[in-house]
Amino acid sequence: MRAFASKVVRSLGCLRLRSGSLPAWRISGTAMTVLMLSFFSQSAAAVTVTVTNIWPAGQTPTLVTNINGPADAQQTSFTGYVAGPYNYVLVPFKVDVSGVYTATSTTTNVLNTTWFLNGLFSPSNTAPSTPLSNFIVAVLAVNGTPKTGTFTGVSLTAGQQYSVLVAFNTGSTSGDLSTITITGPGCIAIGANVCSSAVPGLSPFGLVLLVLTIGLLALWQFRGRTFRRG
Repeated sequence: MRAFASKVVRSLGCLRLRSGSLPAWRISGTAMTVLMLSFFSQSAAAVTVTVTNIWPAGQTPTLVTNINGPADAQQTSFTGYVAGPYNYVLVPFKVDVSGVYTATSTTTNVLNTTWFLNGLFSPSNTAPSTPLSNFIVAVLAVNGTPKTGTFTGVSLTAGQQYSVLVAFNTGSTSGDLSTITITGPGCIAIGANVCSSAVPGLSPFGLVLLVLTIGLLALWQFRGRTFRRG
């Protein structure tokens, strides 16, 4: 978002310097073109972040919710905390642009189940207190080596606290790796990756409105100058 704003400022600054030699309509059209190109280059660039974790020796396993549906596919129906207890990795994160994100969750040696959920998960080997309504989507990864669950689309809101919970199936040993990769339209604050601004960014629709507003203001400004000179 800051990079986009810088492009806008530089573009308009250059156009003001040339305002004495170009007709107002041509300046406004050029400004609009530059702004739209800046917008599309900014919004089309997907961001990908990968984090790798291990579950530590001595960890107390947690019960997890059971997912209802076939393996290796996104599921959104969950029943009580009846699965496990399993060793796990829990990774909180936020995004700064609302939109649809994709993800993969891979474990090295055993099956895994991965959930995206609102807020933070409270692990327990007897009775986790996190409401089931907090769980958004899950995938049980059983095929292939390593085991990879694929999320084809998860709608996330800028500034909202989320978590990724990865449960290692029976047979996992301390040191087994969990690798989570998330891709989407905005910065993903997860693990060591820190977003440059804590302020949520504009959605693509909001950026379009910003570009149009700046373009109209530029047109009004240059037309006003032309009328005064006439």
